[in-house]
Amino acid sequence: MELRKGDYGYDITFTAKKEDGTIYDLSSITGIKLLVRRANDAINILEGTCTVIVAANGTCKYTVQSGDFDEIGNFIAGLRMTTATSRISSKEINITVSEPYKY
Repeated sequence: MELRKGDYGYDITFTAKKEDGTIYDLSSITGIKLLVRRANDAINILEGTCTVIVAANGTCKYTVQSGDFDEIGNFIAGLRMTTATSRISSKEINITVSEPYKY
């Protein structure tokens, strides 16, 4: 996924998948966080709350906030889903943040 530095106010849609590629049914999920870290670091630089779109299809969205992606580079993102009794991590995805378009 490629994003532009400094852009915000748009939604990123995710389909929550397990490591084997099967889709999570989000019906029993009580919370979803988008976690983003630099590709070469283990520290999260973003922990944002996601909203479920269609639970049975595993789809959710995160609305990008001002300041979320103000650094150019390569990042790793994943979803952390919680239920009443467990915490589940999704398959990770790569995000590249590049310079904004110059008009």
